[in-house]
Amino acid sequence: MLFLCSGALWKKDESPVLAFCIGYQWLFVMIGYIYYLITGRFLASNPGDVEGAVFLSMLGFLVMTVGIRLAFKAMRTLSRKSSLRRENSEPYNIKYIFWIIILLYVINWFIEINPYRFFGLTQLFDQMLSFRSVFLVLLFLEIASQGKGYIYGIGAASFFFLPTAAGSLLSAWSTLFFMLFLVFISEWKPWLKTPIMRMRNKKILTGAVGAAVILCTLGLIWQGGGVKGSWRRSLSMEVEHVKPIEKMGILGGLVKEGTLQFDFQGDYLSLIERMSGVYVFTQVLDYVPKVISHEQGRLTWRAIEHALKPRFLFPDKPGLGSNSSLVIKYTGYWVAGEESGTSIGLTYMAEFYVDYGKIGMFIPLFFWGLLIGLTYRLFFVFSPSHRFACAAVITAYLQPFASYEGEIAYLLGGLGLVFLTYGTLLLFLGSWFHRLLRLNSVGSRVKHALSQGLEP
Repeated sequence: MLFLCSGALWKKDESPVLAFCIGYQWLFVMIGYIYYLITGRFLASNPGDVEGAVFLSMLGFLVMTVGIRLAFKAMRTLSRKSSLRRENSEPYNIKYIFWIIILLYVINWFIEINPYRFFGLTQLFDQMLSFRSVFLVLLFLEIASQGKGYIYGIGAASFFFLPTAAGSLLSAWSTLFFMLFLVFISEWKPWLKTPIMRMRNKKILTGAVGAAVILCTLGLIWQGGGVKGSWRRSLSMEVEHVKPIEKMGILGGLVKEGTLQFDFQGDYLSLIERMSGVYVFTQVLDYVPKVISHEQGRLTWRAIEHALKPRFLFPDKPGLGSNSSLVIKYTGYWVAGEESGTSIGLTYMAEFYVDYGKIGMFIPLFFWGLLIGLTYRLFFVFSPSHRFACAAVITAYLQPFASYEGEIAYLLGGLGLVFLTYGTLLLFLGSWFHRLLRLNSVGSRVKHALSQGLEP
């Protein structure tokens, strides 16, 4: 199922971000199940209907893939226009992009930017800040494409990574490695057999594997080495009002301590348990409708209403509450919630099951895939160049489409807001950015063409 869905969504000369998101969700379904098949031990207290949850999830991925592909087919005319932009796309100036990134992120080193201080504009302000990452991905894409400027990539990655890691309770640092992995895979073109491209493809594949290995290693230290818990406790106490640069030092000390205490045998189980997102769905299948009846669409309409009423237009809109409350209600098990500073998601597939049952759940999953595909294609229409569009979709879809454990209200609202924010900025400022960043040197264009295995 993984290869079927990924193959259907991985389009030539485009970022495989949608295929990656399906693959990442697949991991959260399968990793705990595979461990269960090998050891006979389920990481949750009760395996529940684990086979049923895995089967429904796999079928759900297939249905979403069909929805995305149909959206692509419906947008063929607009896709032809974006393909013309790809053919006429010019390389961007790596140095210019680097300095834009420095200007955009320098404030994060000295001031804690908290979007939640802007009540009513929190989500909008947060998405505008996240748009800065488009330039970071654009820089990585240009470096991989042009085969030069690696020092700029290392500098920009460090400038982004340190304050991002030190400024979040969550594992926001992992975003950088997801971006790098997607950039490498985007530039991997095994169908081009020229000697230059073969050598280039080997380097790109090595980089992708390296990014994945570093991510897994840091994930083990973060989750299994106890860094995550220690860092959250620090942020909730005396570190909360410390300057970002000082936070980096504190986090660095925790990482060093976690590395010294690292025990692979015990720590890898902690990471597997964290990534076993399907276990909640297994409990829901045992609880609904045996104890609680299906909701007949209540959760879906709650999500749609929440998404259609952004807080900056409806400041009095009530909050959704903790995700954990849904888990408690539809599984019958108590789980940690807001009182402990954490939250456990019901998973959007389990929500659709609670609403519509084993058959009906695939209807909203199809429309969710259709919406993903339509918005994805529109990014290529709004963007001033194919390269800019690839950078935008890599940044935009990692949050609302890569999460298996997410609540549909947050996923739907997140997709709508990121599409409106990014789409507006690309539509009105994209052409200006394109002119500013273009690489106008004839010699540089020739070198770029040669690096692609093309005629200059």
